[in-house]
Amino acid sequence: MRTKSLRWIMPVALSGGLLLTGANFSGHGWVSGKLQAMGKDHVRIKLDGHVYIVPKALAKVLANVKKGLAHVMLNIDKEGHVIAIRRPDAVSGSVSAVSSTSITVAGTTYAITPQTSVSYGPFTLNSSEIPVGSTITMQLNGNTVTRIFLKTDASLPAGRELQGAITALGTNTITVDGYTLTVAPSVAVRGTVVTSWSQLTAGTQVSLYLTASGQVEVIRVKHPEHVAGTVSATSASSLTVAGTTYPYAANVRVRYHSYVLTASQIPVGSTAVAHLNNNGQVSLVWLKSDANLPASSHLSGTISAVSPSSISLQGYSLSFASPFDLQFKDATSLNMSVVAGDQARVSLNSHGQIQQLEILADGAAASSGS
Repeated sequence: MRTKSLRWIMPVALSGGLLLTGANFSGHGWVSGKLQAMGKDHVRIKLDGHVYIVPKALAKVLANVKKGLAHVMLNIDKEGHVIAIRRPDAVSGSVSAVSSTSITVAGTTYAITPQTSVSYGPFTLNSSEIPVGSTITMQLNGNTVTRIFLKTDASLPAGRELQGAITALGTNTITVDGYTLTVAPSVAVRGTVVTSWSQLTAGTQVSLYLTASGQVEVIRVKHPEHVAGTVSATSASSLTVAGTTYPYAANVRVRYHSYVLTASQIPVGSTAVAHLNNNGQVSLVWLKSDANLPASSHLSGTISAVSPSSISLQGYSLSFASPFDLQFKDATSLNMSVVAGDQARVSLNSHGQIQQLEILADGAAASSGS
């Protein structure tokens, strides 16, 4: 900012300052300050305590400039005449209209060029992406906007990461937390179960990562902590529950009441709660129902079938542990063997296998006595 050195030949007193006319104005060049007042005819400008006579054609560029806020520059020639005016170098306000060549802020229209930069937080935008109604600050060169800083933008989040549930999906858009964002053509979908754009559905919890231009470049699927439902399929590496297939973690555990089972023992049709780790893998399965095992580890009844490795009791096919304990309550049993029709009581180990089988009544003896 240049320091003004003033020497008046013909000063005329006015309210609030001096009317600068006359020659021998040694402080010629650009002077600047805050605009304090303007005459109704826009030809007198009070700037930092001094009043300047300004040609009407020049004064028009200050239309709609707010006094006390704007930083104004006047170019004074050697005779003390104002020969040029620069608008404030920064203007703030609400956008009422915008196009590829102009923008209207606080009732005044300014020129936009291809070189005008537009930014909102971490985003670099173009003029077509400036929402009407947003609040902005502009840097000017005369009446041309050089830079635009958006203070508000209802179409973009404040940062380049956004988390929440998907509420809508379009051909190339995704809506999360109220923001409908354009998806980049090369968007990457990262998850263990959901790995492609076509697999995404409304309600899925995601983290979105945006480019500098505000497009979604990465979608990271956030898996639920647990999933409950009916088991519709099982394999050595995965479990399908509630219609979605999840891979097993390396150390997956399976529980049913007091039993500690393996993944291969999960029956299709059972009700289960699958707990997922941070990678979306099944780390624990709680079976709520299991048609292959009784709820209690102690069971009594009539043996309906016998094989070398199992017996059937109360509709359950129970395998023998190795080894297991076989006892006969009646020492006079005819054959000291297990046959269909025997009355038996079994105790199961933590894996659901028979660790103890006690024959309470010999089915063969009952048959011969009849």
